[in-house]
Amino acid sequence: MDLGISGRRVTITGASQGIGEAIAIAFADEGCKISVIARREEKLKELVERLGGESAGHAYSAVDLMEDGGPTRAVEELSEKSAKPTSSSTMWAAPCRSKIPCLLWKTGFG
Repeated sequence: MDLGISGRRVTITGASQGIGEAIAIAFADEGCKISVIARREEKLKELVERLGGESAGHAYSAVDLMEDGGPTRAVEELSEKSAKPTSSSTMWAAPCRSKIPCLLWKTGFG
């Protein structure tokens, strides 16, 4: 299926397993550059490598988004690691003011 989103950056939280991981794989299959966030660094590293690695434009941030400053740290880390946004349609992620073309916030509570 071609959704016409190839080359876009997609950021997915809770991506170290389950639905988050499946979403990351599906977007990568569509040609998107994937940024994944979760607490388990080893799982994120493995996922990014399976998708083609950082050289393919994928990135990860091992952060607990429930911790104070967690979301800010994740966005800052991903901004440093990943390619610049590839689309003019962006969302602003406050308070970091980093441009993120597509953000899927799938953080579990509980």
